[in-house]
Amino acid sequence: MNSESATSAPRKRRTCSEGSAQGDDSKRQKHVPANASADKAEDRSLLRDLPRDCWVRLLEYIAGEDLANVSLVSHECREVCRSPTLDQNRVATVVCTEDNPFFYQSNTVTLLLTIRRASMEGVFGEQYTTLRIDRASLLAKTTNKKFLPLLRGWRIPHVTILDISVPDTAAEKEKKLFACIPRMFARLLPGLKEVNMSNVQVAQSALSDFAKYCPKLEKLRWDASSGSAFATGQDMQKCENLRELYLDDCNLYVPNTEHEAILFQIEDNDEYCILLHCNSKLERVSLRNATYHLYGKEKERKAFTQSSLMRFARATKNMKWFRSDLSAANIVKLRSKRPGVIFLT
Repeated sequence: MNSESATSAPRKRRTCSEGSAQGDDSKRQKHVPANASADKAEDRSLLRDLPRDCWVRLLEYIAGEDLANVSLVSHECREVCRSPTLDQNRVATVVCTEDNPFFYQSNTVTLLLTIRRASMEGVFGEQYTTLRIDRASLLAKTTNKKFLPLLRGWRIPHVTILDISVPDTAAEKEKKLFACIPRMFARLLPGLKEVNMSNVQVAQSALSDFAKYCPKLEKLRWDASSGSAFATGQDMQKCENLRELYLDDCNLYVPNTEHEAILFQIEDNDEYCILLHCNSKLERVSLRNATYHLYGKEKERKAFTQSSLMRFARATKNMKWFRSDLSAANIVKLRSKRPGVIFLT
């Protein structure tokens, strides 16, 4: 035995695990095609060469949030995702929390600053057309003096739907909302076409603010309203494009007994009916389980009379769909005069 072989380090014995691992690696390498990168490039070129109609048909099977991600891939994808046949509704959800009690009184302004930063940075881009505010009742009361400077020169015109509703199973304290919150969003989102405030207890000024600052508003849902809106629809008088109104389980109010008699007791006065100030373009209305009360007597709720519902159905000339508590006999009478209207109970 020579000196070189004697002084050399002993050869390391391979274990079974090492041998199997190396064997697996060699097997995996054998199954990788040599032209894998070329095949991937060819696949990408085939996708790129697809006609636009085929792209649109494929994207019809993708949910809204995933479609928003596809639109960020390239300029071509963004243009295809803007096809009118695709669902263009993208939801941006903001969840309000009270994790930091030291900043609780300023969390409304903080929310506005967060939305502004996301908008400026492109995170809250044009692909988002719906803004959902979850747990909005946690937002603190603020004043115009605090939030108006933040809105100076800044609006979000691409948002067309605002959802600040709460579940009907939520606690009462979670349903109360300061009137400044709808006012702030009404100014921030001038392009709104739809607002959902179901189960929210807020002052009637919220309706006036949306009517004043959102001229394109077409659909309003305020199921289980808090009893602060006029039965005549006076708060929505400036909603010149309002076409859909959903007020199930609502509790509207009248100022005195004289107005109550005119709105709910007189049989033939179609010119003075419920919601008369906002019914010129209404096409779909739901007033199921609707009630009213005299001002200051919110707990003394009275059901909408049959005569008030019939007069409203006759006076709303553009209506095509009406859901209410009308009796079957009265629906038959109305169908003879309004055959183009779908009546539901």
